[in-house]
Amino acid sequence: MFMENRVYQFFRPYLVIALLSVLVDWVSGYGLLTMLVLTLLYAFRQGKNYQRLMKWYEKGSKPSAFPDLSGFWYEIASHAYQLQKASQKRKKQLARIVKRFHRSTEAMPDATVVLNRYHEIEWANSAAAKLLGINTKGDIGQRIDNLVREPRFIKFLQKKNFAKSLEIVSPVDDSVDLNIRIVPYDKDSLLLSARDISERNRINAMRKDFIANVSHEFRTPLTVLQGHVELLESSCPEGTPQHESIVAIQKQLQRTNQLVDDLIQLSKYESASFQDHVEGSKVAVCKLLDSVIQQYQLPECTIELQCDDDFYLEVVEAEVRTTVENLINNAIKHNPGTLLIKVEAHKDELGGYISITDNGRGIAKEHIDRLTERFYRVDQGDSKTPGSGLGLSLVKHILNRHDAALRISSTLGKGSQFICEFPLSRVL
Repeated sequence: MFMENRVYQFFRPYLVIALLSVLVDWVSGYGLLTMLVLTLLYAFRQGKNYQRLMKWYEKGSKPSAFPDLSGFWYEIASHAYQLQKASQKRKKQLARIVKRFHRSTEAMPDATVVLNRYHEIEWANSAAAKLLGINTKGDIGQRIDNLVREPRFIKFLQKKNFAKSLEIVSPVDDSVDLNIRIVPYDKDSLLLSARDISERNRINAMRKDFIANVSHEFRTPLTVLQGHVELLESSCPEGTPQHESIVAIQKQLQRTNQLVDDLIQLSKYESASFQDHVEGSKVAVCKLLDSVIQQYQLPECTIELQCDDDFYLEVVEAEVRTTVENLINNAIKHNPGTLLIKVEAHKDELGGYISITDNGRGIAKEHIDRLTERFYRVDQGDSKTPGSGLGLSLVKHILNRHDAALRISSTLGKGSQFICEFPLSRVL
């Protein structure tokens, strides 16, 4: 109904002009002339109203200078004024939100930088000056890779794979380690945050050094004990209780030696600086896997190999060999009886994969997420050789050094599968 009234209000003058023109034409025959004159007068009036409206709008649409209008022109002006008031209210609200955001990020100890699609700095908090050397005023509009020139950071930006964080040394202070994380938002904007992790890294380094030193200290007495036990074994007849005790001691010494070796190796990989990029060399995956499998000639275990012939990886060969050996050893240790192990390697458009699958007893779901923790073991009393709980932790660290990941799946009673997933950048 309201819309119908507006339509009527708009066309009413034209109806009046038409009726007057018909009346004049009936009386004097000058109907067309009358229509032309009245239409011109009405158009002139509308032009004046339009001029008043635009003049008022150009002066800021102030309510104190509201134009003298009537009819639908008044409604247009009133509606424009209401829209402007609503827009100004929204702008004030947004300004308050932006100010609160700036105040909150200024209070944060982490550096926060807003980047556009060209990686140009649009805003930065005061912590960005302390940790990244960014001038919060003078560097606005500069590309961040012109200010933070760390090659690994530049490569991180170019790859645009922001699912993982990056650790670099602060460009301002060499003694400060930074964890960089970039989060895309809106359509083409990025939010960069940099956190000081120097203290965390220092504590981790102390812990790793402690483990490495203790492991090395254990090695000497273990070697001495091993020598004396071998002498005792050679002088003790087989089948006697003394000989059985010596054999049990030897087994525990071997297990302890293996534990020390694993700790030293794990400490080596954990202590590797995050600044060192593992370049590796071109490795023929099929050849590597075949040479590993040749070591395992066990009557109760069958190992099958399926591999893409043209599959090459850019990796450290010795470390990948250690990874595969650990995974095969685990399968053999923890699955008594006849066992089939399938070793498969292939590549696709997403990356490269090496998988070790067995048809053993499987692993309960609640254990899977914790398997790569140090010293975590699934209690299986009939395992052929008790493990140290460090093998999968070692595998995880080796794969991390190669930007790769370990994916584990298992079903009780059916077996387990361990997949090493290498990124496409490692596939040659």
